[in-house]
Amino acid sequence: MSERSRFVLGFLLAAGLFGYAFPKLVSRWILAWFLSLGAGPSPWWGVLAVALGLVLLGFLHYMRPHSASLTGAFWGAFAATTVLVCAVPVMAYRSGAARAEFQRVLYRYREAPSSLKVLDGTGRVLWGLQWPESPARGVTAPLLEVRYGIVPQGGVQDAPPSGSPRPFVVGEAIEIRAEAPRHSFTAKGFARGPDRVEQLEGVGRNR
Repeated sequence: MSERSRFVLGFLLAAGLFGYAFPKLVSRWILAWFLSLGAGPSPWWGVLAVALGLVLLGFLHYMRPHSASLTGAFWGAFAATTVLVCAVPVMAYRSGAARAEFQRVLYRYREAPSSLKVLDGTGRVLWGLQWPESPARGVTAPLLEVRYGIVPQGGVQDAPPSGSPRPFVVGEAIEIRAEAPRHSFTAKGFARGPDRVEQLEGVGRNR
């Protein structure tokens, strides 16, 4: 086998281990640790083992710089680790942005409700909507997504009588009530931003 072939083989094997196999193993370790409520060994030991593996490859490459296989393995592991380190914050940001956008949607259904109310922890209505006309029904109806403070097409704001509702206070209890001709929906949660709610409990009933 030529030097180039040994370098490529070492590069691909190390890249596969450090870029796929090891991260997958550590992610499963993290999941098992959370499910056991922290009773098992900390997954940080797995992260430390991967780091030590990269250091070991670097040491072997330093001791045997003319070995094409070790050189390829070191650079494959280094490249895969660098890509992962750069990808983690990007993925975390995108996941956080997607979660925030999901929390902005207070009501998501194909049938518009007859009324929708957003209440605070004391039962005071912060925002209320009415749909005077009968909405389109069935699976062909467009998906309706209602965001706090934004009156959707066909809806009429009845609370507050004018202007926009006050922003949520982070951490306050929020309740969402929707009444529709064929179903009702109640959700409770906590505000996570001025226009976002983390819905922790939801109950729907068909009529």
